[in-house]
Amino acid sequence: MTAFLIISILLLAAASYSTLRSKRNSSRAAGYLPDPVPRSLFGAGDEPGVSQKEAKAEAEAARREQILSLAGAGNRGALVDASETGDAAFYRRALDGAVKSLESKAELSSLSTYLVSHKLRACPALAEKLLEHWKGQPSRVGAAELLRVSALSDDAGAFSRAVSGVFDAWQGGKIEGLSSTDLRDLFEAEYWLLSSEAKRSGEGFVLKQQLSDLRRRLQERARRTDSPTGAADSSEPAAR
Repeated sequence: MTAFLIISILLLAAASYSTLRSKRNSSRAAGYLPDPVPRSLFGAGDEPGVSQKEAKAEAEAARREQILSLAGAGNRGALVDASETGDAAFYRRALDGAVKSLESKAELSSLSTYLVSHKLRACPALAEKLLEHWKGQPSRVGAAELLRVSALSDDAGAFSRAVSGVFDAWQGGKIEGLSSTDLRDLFEAEYWLLSSEAKRSGEGFVLKQQLSDLRRRLQERARRTDSPTGAADSSEPAAR
């Protein structure tokens, strides 16, 4: 009798365990979350999101190094890529590298034309180089390009020196086919391409005074030219 009772209790316990196990398996299958996977408290660096960010940052750094290398080797398209990053400081680094690599007047003119045609900003170093070469062979077309590049450099001092160079050459009769009114309009049109920061700087204040004085002198010259007793040719340079 005792043995039969013990066997019955063991069979009942086994049946209860089997029933409980079946219910647990069916609950998990019905959509319950699995047991959490243990994670190390110090293993955050191994998470997929962090790894992807690091890989992306490394790829961007490598891309920027390539852009700088190409720009320094004379690849003009690299300057467009540098500009498209939206990082003004990085673009300036790329452009400075391109300017340092220039070896001839033809390359200088090519870079200046490229920047203007692609609406890219210039830099003071390029404006100074262009002014130096332009003084050796001044021309009306070259004067417009010089002033445009100087304005795009966002440096009021560089633009002021370009204005002085062009005005002095015009006064000396070295620029043909440019009237006093044309020159005044050219100065004023290119001035507005300077950045707001450049206009508000100390050199920007001096530049405004310079342009105001030149505007007055050129307008006076234009009035004398247009008067009945004035010079017949409006493209004649103003007297010193």
